[in-house]
Amino acid sequence: MIEKGVKEYFNLSKKDWDKRSVVVPFMEDIEEDWVKKHFNFRKKDVVLDYACGVGRWATIIHNKVAVVISIDVGSKLIKFLKSKKFKNVYPIVGSDNLLKKYPNHFDKIIFAQAFEFY
Repeated sequence: MIEKGVKEYFNLSKKDWDKRSVVVPFMEDIEEDWVKKHFNFRKKDVVLDYACGVGRWATIIHNKVAVVISIDVGSKLIKFLKSKKFKNVYPIVGSDNLLKKYPNHFDKIIFAQAFEFY
């Protein structure tokens, strides 16, 4: 579960989110290459993008899968993702306790750059 302080960090504005670190773009490139190599996204897949941030993964895969459920504790980040108005992306403000609604629901799960916070 989310500790106090972590939630506030992840509720940065999009502008501040993009300033997190000079290492982030490097990590994202490595991560993207790995996921593209090891995940075989199919048009019928339902994907959980857990701790989605601004929806980087939803943006990359929404046109390759049936549905993306994107969840994050940062309401400002989810608001930014909602503003993209992808028809098959369902952004949710919350944490793992909300996943009880989706037992055995996902074909793939992306949980990137957030493990240390949980």
